[in-house]
Amino acid sequence: MNVTCALAQGINGVFGFYSLIVFASVIMSWVRPDPTNPFVRWIRKLVEPPCQLIRRYMPFVSAGGLDFSPIVLLFGVQLVGQLLVRATGCGLM
Repeated sequence: MNVTCALAQGINGVFGFYSLIVFASVIMSWVRPDPTNPFVRWIRKLVEPPCQLIRRYMPFVSAGGLDFSPIVLLFGVQLVGQLLVRATGCGLM
């Protein structure tokens, strides 16, 4: 049981780190960094495919010039991480 809890919480930690990457992508969209910067390209490569998928299946998230797909992605990542930890019966410690 402890291995399962450790694995679930480790995956939840990876999801938390990914949430920070999504948040960084949102901040970068406000300041318009150099698109040729390798760090910027890496973040966009990690965040854009899921956001495009969200935009395809939920077209109402990009309305009026505002794109809410990163927010939907953040909620989804956090929800899956929490459900994974709770499904294993571990809870967050």
